[in-house]
Amino acid sequence: MTRLEGFIDHFDHDYAIITRADRTLANVARKELPTDAREGDFIIEANDSHHFQIDRQTTELRQRQIRYLSGSFFD
Repeated sequence: MTRLEGFIDHFDHDYAIITRADRTLANVARKELPTDAREGDFIIEANDSHHFQIDRQTTELRQRQIRYLSGSFFD
């Protein structure tokens, strides 16, 4: 079974809606995420399923890409 990973798209009550690389969505209970998880964070399912960690490097890379693209958009 593959590990769940993707970006937190948004929160809906007690769930985080995760967008995977193949653009499918998954629901993850908010209590399974780190307490500091935010929209836009890239999360990876830990070895023991139903617990997740934030991949800070991938999150930062995406944020830089978005800033670059939004800067190009307004030029």
